[in-house]
Amino acid sequence: MLFTIIIPYYNDPKNINRAINSVLIQTYKNIEIIIINDDHTDLSKKIFFKFAKNNKIKIYSTKIAKSGVAKARNLGIKKAKGKFISFLDSDDYWKKNKLEKQLKLMIKNNLDICFSNFIAINEGEFLYKVKLQKYINYNFLLKECPVCCSSVVIKSIILKKNKFKNLKTKEDYELWLRLSRMGFNIGVEQSILTYYS
Repeated sequence: MLFTIIIPYYNDPKNINRAINSVLIQTYKNIEIIIINDDHTDLSKKIFFKFAKNNKIKIYSTKIAKSGVAKARNLGIKKAKGKFISFLDSDDYWKKNKLEKQLKLMIKNNLDICFSNFIAINEGEFLYKVKLQKYINYNFLLKECPVCCSSVVIKSIILKKNKFKNLKTKEDYELWLRLSRMGFNIGVEQSILTYYS
């Protein structure tokens, strides 16, 4: 089963290599990485030139620079070929067994969407960790959204029909609320697999 990992990029030369490399070292190897360049600068083109040689990586650009993360992710969804989609922000990164562990949980529990627990960091320094309950529903999310977009694995068929809305902030929260209200099964891998910055 193919995983598509979508990485939107805008003006983050400091962290993007770490994010991409955390995907490339995954124990689950059947992946494609889609980078959406919303920056359009010469520097961003230079950064991605070396990755373009890797046949697992595909690089696309938004039509207009600074289109925003929602449009960048939606373009990635449109291009995705995987049965499952994960998102990874350029300043976040994963443990190497993230995809493998979440896939096992999704198959075992017939999940449509799976988050992982995560650690928040700043400049490499620990801030706090978030440990969620095993299953998440609409009523839970309505009270708060302690989930991290970079921790999600979701069936691509769901995202092909339900895209991110072009909001200034909380576009991911809005999507999780919408999908949970539609009744999709959402679970949480109890391991800490994502580093959120």
